[in-house]
Amino acid sequence: MAFSRHGQREGRRGVLFTIFIISMMLAFTANVATGDVTVPVAIDYDRVAARTSEGFLSVTIDASEISRNFSGLDLQSEKMINIGKALAPGVLRFGGNAQDYITYNMLGHAVDDVTGHMTGVGTEHGRSRARDNNRMDRLYSTVGEETVMSREQWDYIYNYTSTVGLSLIFGLNSQKRSKDGSWNMTNARQLIEYTKSRGCKVNWELGNEPDLYDKHTGEAVVSAHQLARDFHALSQYLKSIAFFDVLAGPDVATRSRGHFFEEFLDSLKENEGPNAITWHQYYGSGRTFTLPDFHSAKILDKLKTELDLVQLMLSNADMRHAEVWLGETSSCYGGGVPGVSDSFVAGFMWLDKLGLTALYNYTHICRQTLWGGSYSLIDSKTNTPLPDFYASLAYKQLMSDKVLSVEGQLTMGRTMRVYAHCTRILPGSEYKAGSVTLMALNIDNTTSAQLRLASRFDHTVVAQYLFQPTDTTPTCKSVMLNRNPLSLINDKDVPELRPKLVVIPTEGTIQVPPLTYAFFVLPTANATACM
Repeated sequence: MAFSRHGQREGRRGVLFTIFIISMMLAFTANVATGDVTVPVAIDYDRVAARTSEGFLSVTIDASEISRNFSGLDLQSEKMINIGKALAPGVLRFGGNAQDYITYNMLGHAVDDVTGHMTGVGTEHGRSRARDNNRMDRLYSTVGEETVMSREQWDYIYNYTSTVGLSLIFGLNSQKRSKDGSWNMTNARQLIEYTKSRGCKVNWELGNEPDLYDKHTGEAVVSAHQLARDFHALSQYLKSIAFFDVLAGPDVATRSRGHFFEEFLDSLKENEGPNAITWHQYYGSGRTFTLPDFHSAKILDKLKTELDLVQLMLSNADMRHAEVWLGETSSCYGGGVPGVSDSFVAGFMWLDKLGLTALYNYTHICRQTLWGGSYSLIDSKTNTPLPDFYASLAYKQLMSDKVLSVEGQLTMGRTMRVYAHCTRILPGSEYKAGSVTLMALNIDNTTSAQLRLASRFDHTVVAQYLFQPTDTTPTCKSVMLNRNPLSLINDKDVPELRPKLVVIPTEGTIQVPPLTYAFFVLPTANATACM
Protein backbone atom coordinates (compact mmCIF):
# COMPACT_ATOMS: atom_id res chain seq x y z
CA MET A 1 0.00 0.00 0.00
CA ALA A 2 1.45 3.37 -0.99
CA PHE A 3 2.45 6.17 1.35
CA SER A 4 -0.01 9.08 1.18
CA ARG A 5 0.75 12.78 1.69
CA HIS A 6 -0.19 12.75 5.35
CA GLY A 7 1.36 9.38 6.09
CA GLN A 8 -2.00 7.75 6.63
CA ARG A 9 -2.76 4.22 5.60
CA GLU A 10 -5.79 2.04 5.40
CA GLY A 11 -3.90 -0.80 7.07
CA ARG A 12 -3.59 1.01 10.40
CA ARG A 13 -7.30 1.51 10.98
CA GLY A 14 -8.51 -0.25 14.02
CA VAL A 15 -5.05 -0.44 15.63
CA LEU A 16 -6.27 1.04 18.91
CA PHE A 17 -9.20 -1.36 19.03
CA THR A 18 -6.82 -4.23 18.41
CA ILE A 19 -4.53 -2.95 21.15
CA PHE A 20 -7.44 -2.89 23.58
CA ILE A 21 -8.49 -6.45 22.73
CA ILE A 22 -4.96 -7.80 22.97
CA SER A 23 -4.36 -6.00 26.25
CA MET A 24 -7.44 -7.54 27.78
CA MET A 25 -6.87 -11.05 26.48
CA LEU A 26 -3.06 -11.07 26.78
CA ALA A 27 -3.07 -13.20 23.70
CA PHE A 28 0.67 -13.32 23.50
CA THR A 29 3.75 -12.13 25.36
CA ALA A 30 6.35 -11.50 22.68
CA ASN A 31 9.91 -10.40 23.37
CA VAL A 32 10.19 -11.95 26.83
CA ALA A 33 13.49 -10.97 28.44
CA THR A 34 16.11 -13.45 27.32
CA GLY A 35 19.05 -11.15 26.66
CA ASP A 36 22.16 -10.39 28.61
CA VAL A 37 21.59 -6.82 29.83
CA THR A 38 18.53 -5.21 31.37
CA VAL A 39 18.34 -1.45 30.88
CA PRO A 40 15.90 0.51 33.08
CA VAL A 41 14.14 3.24 31.09
CA ALA A 42 12.93 6.11 33.28
CA ILE A 43 11.09 8.84 31.36
CA ASP A 44 9.77 12.18 32.62
CA TYR A 45 6.25 12.10 31.16
CA ASP A 46 5.20 15.42 32.71
CA ARG A 47 7.57 17.92 31.14
CA VAL A 48 8.76 18.79 27.63
CA ALA A 49 12.55 18.78 27.96
CA ALA A 50 13.31 20.36 24.55
CA ARG A 51 11.67 21.34 21.26
CA THR A 52 12.69 20.82 17.65
CA SER A 53 10.42 21.67 14.69
CA GLU A 54 8.14 19.86 12.25
CA GLY A 55 10.90 20.04 9.65
CA PHE A 56 13.64 18.93 12.05
CA LEU A 57 14.82 16.05 9.85
CA SER A 58 15.82 17.72 6.60
CA VAL A 59 17.96 16.87 3.57
CA THR A 60 20.46 18.35 1.13
CA ILE A 61 21.39 18.13 -2.52
CA ASP A 62 24.99 19.11 -3.16
CA ALA A 63 25.58 22.14 -5.39
CA SER A 64 28.07 20.09 -7.42
CA GLU A 65 25.08 18.39 -9.09
CA ILE A 66 24.76 21.52 -11.23
CA SER A 67 28.16 21.06 -12.87
CA ARG A 68 27.37 17.33 -13.22
CA ASN A 69 24.27 18.22 -15.19
CA PHE A 70 22.08 16.39 -12.62
CA SER A 71 23.19 13.24 -14.42
CA GLY A 72 21.11 10.32 -13.17
CA LEU A 73 18.99 12.52 -10.87
CA ASP A 74 15.54 13.02 -12.35
CA LEU A 75 13.69 15.30 -9.96
CA GLN A 76 10.61 15.12 -12.17
CA SER A 77 10.25 11.35 -11.86
CA GLU A 78 7.32 9.95 -9.92
CA LYS A 79 9.77 8.02 -7.73
CA MET A 80 11.74 11.08 -6.61
CA ILE A 81 8.55 13.08 -6.09
CA ASN A 82 7.09 10.36 -3.86
CA ILE A 83 10.35 10.11 -1.91
CA GLY A 84 10.42 13.88 -1.41
CA LYS A 85 6.81 13.96 -0.23
CA ALA A 86 7.55 11.18 2.27
CA LEU A 87 10.25 13.38 3.84
CA ALA A 88 8.11 16.52 4.03
CA PRO A 89 7.74 18.77 5.89
CA GLY A 90 11.37 19.82 6.04
CA VAL A 91 14.10 21.80 4.36
CA LEU A 92 16.04 20.95 1.22
CA ARG A 93 19.38 22.69 1.45
CA PHE A 94 21.08 23.21 -1.92
CA GLY A 95 24.70 24.06 -1.25
CA GLY A 96 28.20 22.79 -0.60
CA ASN A 97 31.71 23.70 -1.71
CA ALA A 98 30.58 24.10 -5.32
CA GLN A 99 28.17 26.93 -4.41
CA ASP A 100 31.15 29.27 -4.17
CA TYR A 101 31.91 28.72 -7.87
CA ILE A 102 28.44 29.45 -9.24
CA THR A 103 27.44 32.50 -11.28
CA TYR A 104 23.71 33.08 -11.82
CA ASN A 105 22.38 33.86 -15.30
CA MET A 106 18.78 34.85 -14.61
CA LEU A 107 18.56 37.47 -17.38
CA GLY A 108 18.59 34.98 -20.21
CA HIS A 109 21.85 36.31 -21.65
CA ALA A 110 23.99 34.16 -23.91
CA VAL A 111 26.17 32.02 -21.70
CA ASP A 112 29.38 33.47 -23.18
CA ASP A 113 28.29 36.85 -21.81
CA VAL A 114 28.32 35.37 -18.29
CA THR A 115 31.83 33.90 -18.68
CA GLY A 116 30.92 30.39 -19.69
CA HIS A 117 30.32 28.03 -22.59
CA MET A 118 27.84 25.26 -23.27
CA THR A 119 28.74 21.62 -22.80
CA GLY A 120 27.48 18.34 -24.18
CA VAL A 121 24.31 16.49 -23.39
CA GLY A 122 24.15 15.03 -19.87
CA THR A 123 23.92 11.29 -19.51
CA GLU A 124 22.12 8.95 -17.18
CA HIS A 125 24.05 5.70 -16.70
CA GLY A 126 25.70 6.26 -20.07
CA ARG A 127 22.41 6.91 -21.93
CA SER A 128 21.69 10.17 -23.72
CA ARG A 129 18.90 12.26 -22.25
CA ALA A 130 17.85 13.38 -25.73
CA ARG A 131 14.33 12.18 -24.88
CA ASP A 132 14.05 15.42 -22.88
CA ASN A 133 14.80 17.42 -26.05
CA ASN A 134 18.25 18.13 -24.66
CA ARG A 135 16.64 20.09 -21.79
CA MET A 136 19.35 19.18 -19.31
CA ASP A 137 22.21 20.16 -21.62
CA ARG A 138 20.77 23.67 -21.71
CA LEU A 139 20.71 23.90 -17.95
CA TYR A 140 24.33 24.43 -17.10
CA SER A 141 27.70 25.48 -18.45
CA THR A 142 31.20 25.69 -17.05
CA VAL A 143 34.53 27.33 -17.76
CA GLY A 144 37.44 26.27 -15.60
CA GLU A 145 36.11 25.96 -12.07
CA GLU A 146 33.29 28.45 -12.65
CA THR A 147 29.74 27.17 -13.18
CA VAL A 148 26.96 29.24 -14.74
CA MET A 149 23.41 28.45 -13.65
CA SER A 150 20.51 29.37 -15.90
CA ARG A 151 16.92 30.23 -15.14
CA GLU A 152 15.81 26.80 -16.34
CA GLN A 153 18.12 25.08 -13.91
CA TRP A 154 17.01 27.24 -10.99
CA ASP A 155 13.38 26.54 -11.86
CA TYR A 156 14.18 22.82 -12.01
CA ILE A 157 15.45 22.88 -8.41
CA TYR A 158 12.70 25.09 -7.03
CA ASN A 159 9.87 23.26 -8.78
CA TYR A 160 10.93 20.01 -7.11
CA THR A 161 10.84 21.46 -3.61
CA SER A 162 7.52 23.20 -4.15
CA THR A 163 6.00 20.02 -5.62
CA VAL A 164 6.99 17.76 -2.73
CA GLY A 165 6.42 20.23 0.11
CA LEU A 166 10.02 20.91 1.15
CA SER A 167 11.30 24.43 1.82
CA LEU A 168 14.30 25.41 -0.30
CA ILE A 169 17.31 27.07 1.30
CA PHE A 170 19.94 28.03 -1.24
CA GLY A 171 23.62 28.72 -0.60
CA LEU A 172 24.83 31.90 -2.31
CA ASN A 173 28.36 32.35 -3.64
CA SER A 174 30.28 34.45 -1.12
CA GLN A 175 33.54 34.44 -3.10
CA LYS A 176 32.45 37.32 -5.34
CA ARG A 177 34.40 40.15 -3.73
CA SER A 178 34.86 43.86 -4.34
CA LYS A 179 38.29 45.48 -4.27
CA ASP A 180 37.82 46.48 -0.63
CA GLY A 181 37.23 42.84 0.33
CA SER A 182 33.50 43.18 0.94
CA TRP A 183 31.00 40.82 -0.67
CA ASN A 184 29.76 41.95 -4.09
CA MET A 185 26.09 41.02 -4.17
CA THR A 186 25.38 42.21 -7.73
CA ASN A 187 25.02 38.72 -9.16
CA ALA A 188 23.18 37.42 -6.10
CA ARG A 189 20.64 40.23 -6.44
CA GLN A 190 19.91 39.01 -9.96
CA LEU A 191 18.99 35.58 -8.59
CA ILE A 192 17.04 36.91 -5.62
CA GLU A 193 15.03 39.40 -7.68
CA TYR A 194 14.22 36.78 -10.31
CA THR A 195 13.07 34.43 -7.54
CA LYS A 196 10.89 37.10 -5.94
CA SER A 197 9.37 38.05 -9.31
CA ARG A 198 8.17 34.47 -9.71
CA GLY A 199 6.46 34.49 -6.34
CA CYS A 200 8.76 31.78 -5.00
CA LYS A 201 9.47 31.38 -1.30
CA VAL A 202 13.17 30.67 -0.79
CA ASN A 203 15.54 31.05 2.15
CA TRP A 204 19.23 31.81 1.86
CA GLU A 205 22.72 31.01 3.07
CA LEU A 206 25.94 32.85 2.22
CA GLY A 207 29.10 30.85 1.62
CA ASN A 208 30.02 27.30 2.56
CA GLU A 209 32.60 26.43 5.23
CA PRO A 210 34.34 29.82 5.15
CA ASP A 211 36.73 28.68 7.87
CA LEU A 212 38.21 26.32 5.25
CA TYR A 213 38.26 28.65 2.25
CA ASP A 214 42.02 28.43 1.99
CA LYS A 215 41.67 24.65 1.58
CA HIS A 216 38.51 24.48 -0.52
CA THR A 217 38.92 27.35 -2.96
CA GLY A 218 42.54 28.43 -2.80
CA GLU A 219 41.22 31.98 -2.56
CA ALA A 220 42.18 34.59 0.00
CA VAL A 221 40.64 33.96 3.38
CA VAL A 222 37.53 35.98 4.28
CA SER A 223 37.75 37.04 7.90
CA ALA A 224 34.99 36.22 10.36
CA HIS A 225 34.40 39.94 10.96
CA GLN A 226 34.09 40.63 7.23
CA LEU A 227 31.68 37.74 6.74
CA ALA A 228 29.50 39.07 9.56
CA ARG A 229 29.37 42.44 7.79
CA ASP A 230 28.47 40.65 4.54
CA PHE A 231 25.59 38.84 6.26
CA HIS A 232 24.41 42.18 7.62
CA ALA A 233 24.41 43.68 4.12
CA LEU A 234 22.48 40.71 2.74
CA SER A 235 19.92 40.78 5.55
CA GLN A 236 19.33 44.51 5.07
CA TYR A 237 18.86 44.04 1.33
CA LEU A 238 16.40 41.17 1.80
CA LYS A 239 14.41 43.24 4.28
CA SER A 240 14.38 46.22 1.94
CA ILE A 241 12.61 44.17 -0.73
CA ALA A 242 10.37 42.39 1.81
CA PHE A 243 11.92 39.02 1.02
CA PHE A 244 13.43 38.10 4.38
CA ASP A 245 12.40 34.95 6.22
CA VAL A 246 15.35 32.72 7.09
CA LEU A 247 18.97 33.71 6.53
CA ALA A 248 21.24 30.96 7.80
CA GLY A 249 24.97 30.88 8.44
CA PRO A 250 27.91 30.80 8.72
CA ASP A 251 27.98 27.05 7.84
CA VAL A 252 31.41 26.51 9.36
CA ALA A 253 33.12 23.13 9.14
CA THR A 254 35.02 23.38 12.41
CA ARG A 255 34.31 24.72 15.86
CA SER A 256 37.74 26.09 16.69
CA ARG A 257 39.97 26.47 13.60
CA GLY A 258 41.39 29.96 13.78
CA HIS A 259 38.62 30.85 16.24
CA PHE A 260 36.54 31.68 13.12
CA PHE A 261 33.18 30.53 14.47
CA GLU A 262 33.68 32.22 17.82
CA GLU A 263 34.76 35.51 16.19
CA PHE A 264 31.84 35.39 13.76
CA LEU A 265 29.33 34.99 16.59
CA ASP A 266 30.98 37.81 18.52
CA SER A 267 30.81 40.08 15.46
CA LEU A 268 27.05 39.62 15.24
CA LYS A 269 26.69 41.86 18.29
CA GLU A 270 27.43 44.77 15.95
CA ASN A 271 26.08 43.34 12.70
CA GLU A 272 22.53 42.02 12.47
CA GLY A 273 22.88 39.02 10.21
CA PRO A 274 21.64 35.43 10.10
CA ASN A 275 18.60 34.52 12.17
CA ALA A 276 19.60 30.83 12.10
CA ILE A 277 23.09 29.78 13.19
CA THR A 278 24.49 26.84 11.20
CA TRP A 279 27.49 24.57 11.52
CA HIS A 280 28.51 21.31 9.88
CA GLN A 281 29.21 18.04 11.63
CA TYR A 282 30.82 14.77 10.55
CA TYR A 283 32.27 12.10 12.82
CA GLY A 284 35.45 11.74 10.76
CA SER A 285 36.99 11.19 7.35
CA GLY A 286 35.60 8.81 4.75
CA ARG A 287 39.19 7.85 3.99
CA THR A 288 40.05 6.57 7.45
CA PHE A 289 36.85 5.39 9.15
CA THR A 290 36.05 1.69 9.22
CA LEU A 291 33.02 -0.43 10.08
CA PRO A 292 33.57 -0.57 13.89
CA ASP A 293 33.65 3.24 14.05
CA PHE A 294 30.02 3.38 12.94
CA HIS A 295 28.74 1.79 16.14
CA SER A 296 31.45 2.93 18.55
CA ALA A 297 30.20 4.69 21.67
CA LYS A 298 33.42 6.70 21.78
CA ILE A 299 32.88 7.99 18.25
CA LEU A 300 29.18 8.73 18.77
CA ASP A 301 29.94 10.61 21.99
CA LYS A 302 32.10 13.08 20.04
CA LEU A 303 28.91 14.82 18.95
CA LYS A 304 27.88 15.62 22.53
CA THR A 305 31.26 17.23 23.13
CA GLU A 306 30.78 19.38 20.03
CA LEU A 307 27.21 20.30 20.97
CA ASP A 308 28.40 21.41 24.41
CA LEU A 309 31.15 23.53 22.85
CA VAL A 310 28.76 25.28 20.46
CA GLN A 311 26.32 25.86 23.29
CA LEU A 312 29.11 27.53 25.28
CA MET A 313 30.10 29.70 22.29
CA LEU A 314 26.50 30.83 21.82
CA SER A 315 26.19 31.62 25.51
CA ASN A 316 29.40 33.66 25.50
CA ALA A 317 28.07 35.62 22.50
CA ASP A 318 24.74 36.28 24.27
CA MET A 319 23.00 34.08 21.68
CA ARG A 320 21.96 31.20 23.91
CA HIS A 321 18.38 31.46 22.59
CA ALA A 322 19.35 31.56 18.90
CA GLU A 323 17.83 29.12 16.43
CA VAL A 324 20.55 26.58 15.63
CA TRP A 325 20.85 24.08 12.76
CA LEU A 326 23.24 21.38 11.72
CA GLY A 327 23.31 22.88 8.24
CA GLU A 328 25.11 19.89 6.71
CA THR A 329 25.83 16.58 8.36
CA SER A 330 26.35 12.89 7.77
CA SER A 331 28.60 10.06 8.88
CA CYS A 332 31.95 10.94 7.26
CA TYR A 333 33.09 13.87 5.17
CA GLY A 334 34.55 13.34 1.72
CA GLY A 335 31.45 11.56 0.43
CA GLY A 336 31.29 8.92 3.16
CA VAL A 337 32.78 5.42 3.34
CA PRO A 338 31.68 3.39 0.28
CA GLY A 339 29.92 0.21 1.35
CA VAL A 340 29.49 1.42 4.94
CA SER A 341 28.00 4.94 4.96
CA ASP A 342 25.33 3.65 2.58
CA SER A 343 24.53 0.53 4.60
CA PHE A 344 22.44 -0.51 7.62
CA VAL A 345 25.15 0.22 10.19
CA ALA A 346 25.20 3.92 9.23
CA GLY A 347 21.78 4.24 10.85
CA PHE A 348 23.33 4.29 14.32
CA MET A 349 25.24 7.50 13.61
CA TRP A 350 22.24 9.10 11.92
CA LEU A 351 19.60 8.24 14.52
CA ASP A 352 21.87 8.98 17.48
CA LYS A 353 22.59 12.38 15.94
CA LEU A 354 18.88 13.10 15.64
CA GLY A 355 18.34 11.99 19.22
CA LEU A 356 21.15 14.09 20.69
CA THR A 357 20.62 17.31 18.73
CA ALA A 358 16.91 17.26 19.57
CA LEU A 359 17.85 17.43 23.25
CA TYR A 360 19.76 20.65 22.50
CA ASN A 361 16.71 22.32 20.89
CA TYR A 362 18.10 22.29 17.34
CA THR A 363 15.41 23.10 14.79
CA HIS A 364 16.85 21.53 11.61
CA ILE A 365 19.33 18.74 10.86
CA CYS A 366 20.19 18.73 7.14
CA ARG A 367 21.28 15.27 6.04
CA GLN A 368 24.03 15.20 3.45
CA THR A 369 22.64 14.03 1.06
CA LEU A 370 19.26 13.06 -0.32
CA TRP A 371 21.03 11.83 -3.46
CA GLY A 372 24.72 11.69 -4.34
CA GLY A 373 27.83 10.31 -2.66
CA SER A 374 28.16 7.22 -0.48
CA TYR A 375 26.34 8.88 2.42
CA SER A 376 23.06 9.54 0.62
CA LEU A 377 19.56 8.35 1.49
CA ILE A 378 19.03 7.21 -2.12
CA ASP A 379 21.59 5.08 -3.96
CA SER A 380 22.75 7.31 -6.82
CA LYS A 381 23.66 4.30 -8.97
CA THR A 382 20.39 2.38 -8.65
CA ASN A 383 18.05 5.16 -7.40
CA THR A 384 16.99 2.74 -4.66
CA PRO A 385 16.26 3.95 -1.11
CA LEU A 386 18.95 2.88 1.35
CA PRO A 387 18.40 1.82 4.99
CA ASP A 388 18.82 5.36 6.32
CA PHE A 389 15.89 6.49 4.18
CA TYR A 390 13.55 4.05 5.92
CA ALA A 391 15.00 4.99 9.32
CA SER A 392 14.34 8.64 8.44
CA LEU A 393 10.80 7.76 7.38
CA ALA A 394 10.10 6.09 10.72
CA TYR A 395 11.56 9.06 12.61
CA LYS A 396 9.41 11.47 10.57
CA GLN A 397 6.23 9.50 11.18
CA LEU A 398 6.69 8.64 14.85
CA MET A 399 8.74 11.36 16.59
CA SER A 400 7.14 14.77 17.18
CA ASP A 401 8.87 18.05 17.97
CA LYS A 402 8.30 17.55 21.72
CA VAL A 403 11.34 15.93 23.34
CA LEU A 404 11.14 14.09 26.65
CA SER A 405 13.90 13.42 29.14
CA VAL A 406 15.20 9.87 29.65
CA GLU A 407 17.35 9.27 32.71
CA GLY A 408 20.98 8.74 31.73
CA GLN A 409 20.50 9.59 28.06
CA LEU A 410 23.57 11.86 28.03
CA THR A 411 25.86 9.42 29.83
CA MET A 412 29.06 8.89 27.87
CA GLY A 413 30.04 5.39 26.75
CA ARG A 414 26.55 3.87 26.77
CA THR A 415 25.92 1.07 24.27
CA MET A 416 22.14 1.13 24.70
CA ARG A 417 21.00 4.59 23.62
CA VAL A 418 17.36 5.52 24.26
CA TYR A 419 15.55 8.73 23.33
CA ALA A 420 11.91 9.64 23.85
CA HIS A 421 9.52 12.06 22.13
CA CYS A 422 5.83 12.60 22.20
CA THR A 423 4.41 10.54 19.34
CA ARG A 424 3.73 12.50 16.19
CA ILE A 425 -0.04 12.55 15.70
CA LEU A 426 -0.84 12.78 12.00
CA PRO A 427 -4.34 13.62 10.74
CA GLY A 428 -6.40 10.43 11.03
CA SER A 429 -3.67 8.66 13.01
CA GLU A 430 -4.63 5.74 15.22
CA TYR A 431 -2.22 7.02 17.87
CA LYS A 432 -3.70 9.57 20.26
CA ALA A 433 -2.47 12.52 22.27
CA GLY A 434 -0.49 11.32 25.28
CA SER A 435 1.31 8.58 23.34
CA VAL A 436 5.10 8.39 23.61
CA THR A 437 7.65 7.04 21.12
CA LEU A 438 10.97 5.54 22.20
CA MET A 439 13.90 5.38 19.80
CA ALA A 440 16.29 2.65 20.96
CA LEU A 441 19.74 1.96 19.47
CA ASN A 442 21.68 -1.12 20.55
CA ILE A 443 25.20 -0.50 19.27
CA ASP A 444 26.59 -3.63 20.94
CA ASN A 445 27.15 -6.34 18.33
CA THR A 446 26.98 -9.28 20.75
CA THR A 447 24.55 -8.43 23.55
CA SER A 448 20.78 -8.11 23.53
CA ALA A 449 19.33 -5.26 25.55
CA GLN A 450 16.12 -5.61 27.54
CA LEU A 451 14.37 -2.29 28.09
CA ARG A 452 12.56 -2.27 31.43
CA LEU A 453 9.78 0.29 31.56
CA ALA A 454 7.81 1.39 34.62
CA SER A 455 5.57 -1.30 36.12
CA ARG A 456 2.46 0.55 34.98
CA PHE A 457 3.23 -0.66 31.45
CA ASP A 458 3.00 -4.33 32.47
CA HIS A 459 0.28 -6.08 30.47
CA THR A 460 0.05 -3.21 27.99
CA VAL A 461 0.61 -3.31 24.26
CA VAL A 462 3.50 -1.60 22.52
CA ALA A 463 3.72 -0.90 18.76
CA GLN A 464 7.16 -2.16 17.71
CA TYR A 465 9.14 -0.98 14.65
CA LEU A 466 12.30 -3.12 14.72
CA PHE A 467 14.88 -2.52 11.97
CA GLN A 468 17.40 -5.21 10.99
CA PRO A 469 19.56 -5.83 7.89
CA THR A 470 17.94 -8.27 5.49
CA ASP A 471 20.99 -10.57 5.29
CA THR A 472 22.05 -10.13 8.95
CA THR A 473 25.30 -8.32 7.99
CA PRO A 474 25.74 -4.73 9.22
CA THR A 475 26.87 -3.53 5.78
CA CYS A 476 23.71 -4.75 4.07
CA LYS A 477 22.14 -2.12 1.80
CA SER A 478 18.59 -3.29 2.42
CA VAL A 479 16.56 -3.42 5.57
CA MET A 480 13.73 -5.34 7.25
CA LEU A 481 10.99 -3.92 9.43
CA ASN A 482 9.83 -6.51 11.95
CA ARG A 483 11.46 -9.12 9.69
CA ASN A 484 9.59 -7.92 6.59
CA PRO A 485 11.85 -6.54 3.81
CA LEU A 486 11.23 -2.92 2.86
CA SER A 487 11.34 -1.71 -0.74
CA LEU A 488 9.49 0.65 -3.03
CA ILE A 489 6.21 -0.62 -4.42
CA ASN A 490 6.29 -0.83 -8.22
CA ASP A 491 9.66 0.94 -8.01
CA LYS A 492 7.98 4.27 -7.25
CA ASP A 493 5.70 4.21 -4.19
CA VAL A 494 6.98 4.43 -0.60
CA PRO A 495 5.71 1.45 1.44
CA GLU A 496 3.71 1.57 4.63
CA LEU A 497 5.61 1.05 7.86
CA ARG A 498 3.55 -1.55 9.73
CA PRO A 499 4.14 -2.05 13.46
CA LYS A 500 4.14 -5.35 15.30
CA LEU A 501 1.97 -5.28 18.42
CA VAL A 502 3.68 -6.83 21.44
CA VAL A 503 2.50 -7.23 25.03
CA ILE A 504 4.79 -6.42 27.94
CA PRO A 505 4.40 -9.22 30.52
CA THR A 506 4.57 -8.77 34.29
CA GLU A 507 7.99 -7.32 35.13
CA GLY A 508 8.79 -7.93 31.49
CA THR A 509 10.95 -6.03 29.05
CA ILE A 510 11.15 -4.98 25.42
CA GLN A 511 13.98 -6.66 23.59
CA VAL A 512 16.41 -4.87 21.28
CA PRO A 513 18.68 -7.46 19.61
CA PRO A 514 22.41 -6.84 19.11
CA LEU A 515 23.31 -4.17 16.55
CA THR A 516 19.72 -3.19 15.73
CA TYR A 517 17.60 -0.11 16.22
CA ALA A 518 13.90 0.23 16.89
CA PHE A 519 11.04 2.60 17.61
CA PHE A 520 8.44 1.69 20.22
CA VAL A 521 5.15 3.57 20.51
CA LEU A 522 3.55 3.50 23.95
CA PRO A 523 -0.10 4.31 23.15
CA THR A 524 -1.20 4.04 26.79
CA ALA A 525 1.50 6.34 28.21
CA ASN A 526 -0.97 9.20 28.79
CA ALA A 527 1.99 11.54 29.12
CA THR A 528 0.96 14.93 30.46
CA ALA A 529 3.64 16.60 28.34
CA CYS A 530 2.10 15.09 25.22
CA MET A 531 -1.52 16.06 25.81
